[in-house]
Amino acid sequence: MTTVFTTTLLSGKTAKRRKLVQCSTLSKLADELGTDNFVQLEIPAEVYAANASHEAVIRLPVGQSTPPVMFGAPLDEMMGLKGDKGLPRVVGDALKLIRKEGQLKLDS
Repeated sequence: MTTVFTTTLLSGKTAKRRKLVQCSTLSKLADELGTDNFVQLEIPAEVYAANASHEAVIRLPVGQSTPPVMFGAPLDEMMGLKGDKGLPRVVGDALKLIRKEGQLKLDS
């Protein structure tokens, strides 16, 4: 099937140059892409469900990724001098939660 796809819709050179790789599980996809790239993918729930029939746990490659420094990093480094890099993910997630849940109630 992959051969038909690559030779019909893409150049025949695509398969020969390994530009297109078939991955049977999400773990194999993570191996091909590397942890940093894999965790940035927005994978639909249907893909996770289909993958569950092939493997119980998605395994990420070990030792390829260093977690980004979020806490203690200068804000201009995280966002860019003019905010061109956008909000850090943790800040965006916190704002979404506050908007969804309304005002936070603090215990006094």
